Amino acid sequence: MIDRQHDKENGQRRNRIAFLVGSAVLLGLGECGLGCNRSPNFVPSPASSRQALETVLGAWVNGQPLGPVETVSPPIQVVDSAWQKGQRLESFEIVGEETGQDGLPYFTVRLHKSRPRGEETVRYVVTGRSAMWVFREDDYKSSQSWEGYK
Repeated sequence: MIDRQHDKENGQRRNRIAFLVGSAVLLGLGECGLGCNRSPNFVPSPASSRQALETVLGAWVNGQPLGPVETVSPPIQVVDSAWQKGQRLESFEIVGEETGQDGLPYFTVRLHKSRPRGEETVRYVVTGRSAMWVFREDDYKSSQSWEGYK
């Protein structure tokens, strides 16, 4: 009798967990999991995406810590693992611009770093309109796959 009740409680617990996980997945799919970045509402214009990138990289040059750039409205969110690790940016040049297969603007940028000293060419992707996000391409790819969550 005790084993059956214990089994029943475990089954109910598993069902609740499965329901919560399923609900979270469905909410995620409703918001972005079905390709929200491909929606016209999430593809910024070339001019606004370039301006967002210049604003973000300018903040990095000026020594601002990684985080939302709040000098513009709405603030621009930034995801850049090199900036997060404490690298310092001395200057930058946007050397290329293209539209990716996902419809988003991608920029090739030459970064002139002061710490560690050196030059690096990377790509950035910009997404969003009313809330804009600037991602280093590698960080963007990681955020779009389960591999990024390991």
